[in-house]
Amino acid sequence: MRPARTILIMQLSNSRVNFGTVLMMEVGALMVGRIENVPLRGRVKRGKEKGNFAFGGSTVILMTQKERVLPDPDIFMNSEKGIETRVKLGERIGVSEVLDG
Repeated sequence: MRPARTILIMQLSNSRVNFGTVLMMEVGALMVGRIENVPLRGRVKRGKEKGNFAFGGSTVILMTQKERVLPDPDIFMNSEKGIETRVKLGERIGVSEVLDG
């Protein structure tokens, strides 16, 4: 069984912040049956279900435009030590420039 992968490219912004282009790669590790995505159309809201990994381990990789997002310090510290940073739904992982209103 091969690891499963899907890629989604998004433009993320609202009236306060602009994260720019973000690539989200979902990687279903060994023994993952499949990645089950919910069909998304148009605008989505924070916390809305996007999908799930069916059976087994998995990870999500986010890639952002250079200098568009600053990851939180704990992510940098853990990465330098080779430690995985666990993130829960809705938990902040970084900041972006606040737009002038």
